Amino acid sequence: MGGRILAATERCVCRWGWAKTTLEDIAGEAGLSRATIYRTFPGGRDVVFEALRRHKVIEFFGDLEAAAAAAPDVESLLTDVIHKAAVSLAADEQFQYQLLHEPGEILQALTFRGLDRLIASSRVFIAPHLTRFVSRRDANHLAEWATRVTRSYLLEPSPDLDLEDRDSVRRFVAARASSPPPRRDPDPAAADLIRN
Repeated sequence: MGGRILAATERCVCRWGWAKTTLEDIAGEAGLSRATIYRTFPGGRDVVFEALRRHKVIEFFGDLEAAAAAAPDVESLLTDVIHKAAVSLAADEQFQYQLLHEPGEILQALTFRGLDRLIASSRVFIAPHLTRFVSRRDANHLAEWATRVTRSYLLEPSPDLDLEDRDSVRRFVAARASSPPPRRDPDPAAADLIRN
């Protein structure tokens, strides 16, 4: 029953957006009564919406996890995860509707607390696959980096990087992978400022 309600909710949100979708719309689309929806999701509309968001995140990262599991090396893994994320989001009707009609919803989901959730999800679904190639700590950093890159370039596309073009993403990842790591010790002048 829950899956049927979530599928109906997604169709409604794709059609009318989050703000305009009502519980009546969801019930009608699912062919159920409002009471059935309340019994399945006590709390109503907001609880249904949160369940749909969670479902979409798990589905999205499940697809990315499959790409990560098949990757033969860290560079391929990062390339495939970033590329797959962009292609999936470009094909996602709900995401595209929101970008066009409800950008505030997307910004909320991709910034602040929403970004923290995405990074936590990438650490759960993607980082374990990176540990085949790097330490757990580095795997978490790389999973976060891939999440931030994807989010940044989705929100602010660049003529230099097309996330939907695997070769473009591969060149981007390769260029960063071959760069020396950032300096970890503080600049001596900055350290003096901190101490004083």
